[in-house]
Amino acid sequence: MLILDTMGELAAAYSFATVVFVGGTLIRRGGHSIMEPALYAKPIVVGPSMENFLQVIDEFRERGGISQISAGEEDRKSQVRQLTETFRGLLQDRSARDTLGQAAHSVFEGNRGATQRTVEKIATLFPNERAMKN
Repeated sequence: MLILDTMGELAAAYSFATVVFVGGTLIRRGGHSIMEPALYAKPIVVGPSMENFLQVIDEFRERGGISQISAGEEDRKSQVRQLTETFRGLLQDRSARDTLGQAAHSVFEGNRGATQRTVEKIATLFPNERAMKN
């Protein structure tokens, strides 16, 4: 088990993980990015609080790329039970880990280039500005 609580080291550590739990999701904090572990095709486990990533979490759910527990912060016993069951199941079943990780990676791949597409879309709103820079 590896637990990190520092900035800037987490992305590189995902490559070593067997299963990834994404922090900030057990309490009403909104969650941290799930794209980084998806890059490495890691099975991702999160809590119920994913408000910071509503659009992408739906895609992960629809494509089977995430395991999300449902127990909220007001029910710590259920959180512990659900997390224990989820981790135990994933750690004992390599096929389930691989399937979950590959689905997560597929979502990641499908979202590559999102920044460029966003910039291009915004640029269409300001055609005169774009022409002036060329």
